[in-house]
Amino acid sequence: MTDRQPRPLDHVVVAVPDLDASAGALEGAGFYVTARSDHPFGTSNRLVMLQDVYIELVSVTRPDLVPDAGFARFVLEALAAGRAGPILFAFRSEDAEADLARMRRHGLPVPAEPLRFGRQSARRDGTLHPVEFSVVIPDLGGTAVGSFVCHHHTADEVWHPGLLDHANGATRLAAVEVAEADDASWESMRKVAEADGPPFRLPNTTIGQGPARLVVAARETASAEIAGATVELVGS
Repeated sequence: MTDRQPRPLDHVVVAVPDLDASAGALEGAGFYVTARSDHPFGTSNRLVMLQDVYIELVSVTRPDLVPDAGFARFVLEALAAGRAGPILFAFRSEDAEADLARMRRHGLPVPAEPLRFGRQSARRDGTLHPVEFSVVIPDLGGTAVGSFVCHHHTADEVWHPGLLDHANGATRLAAVEVAEADDASWESMRKVAEADGPPFRLPNTTIGQGPARLVVAARETASAEIAGATVELVGS
């Protein structure tokens, strides 16, 4: 499909009805899960930071702030319809403006400009530090699983070394499988990620179709259930 390398996965968004319950299940399997952080558009997250990628647990905490379209609206409507689990994939961007132009050339319905926003990130010692991103999110209407690009302006803070140490020895996200993706979801992902699939064999992980599952390479083997998805630890 393309003459360039597939984009790495930056993070996978796992929609959950209850942030703390899902975080607790992962903590029980030996993961360190960051403290809650709030987005300016009505959603909140807790993260599992891994090498070069992260798992983002997201729930709607301020419905009154959710706009009529975009990331938070997609999460809200998915949860309302009972579609929890991995529903959004963010691919790494080094230049959000260039990616917006590229996605427009692919025929994707994109906004007039990237969305730049920030939030507070909590380190392991509880101190808060600002982080900032630019994202380009195509119109997600009509897709069961969405995809977009994310450019980190504060990557060193997001991947702060203190957040990468897990009791289970987790290191990397080896694979993600989703059950709900339809043809429109996969077609959009091909254009956003500059890759063929499914399965999408990316530089840092694989995305495929199947029962909702996240496979994490780790020192220990274990599993946890979050919002209908299995998080499986396998020997690294």
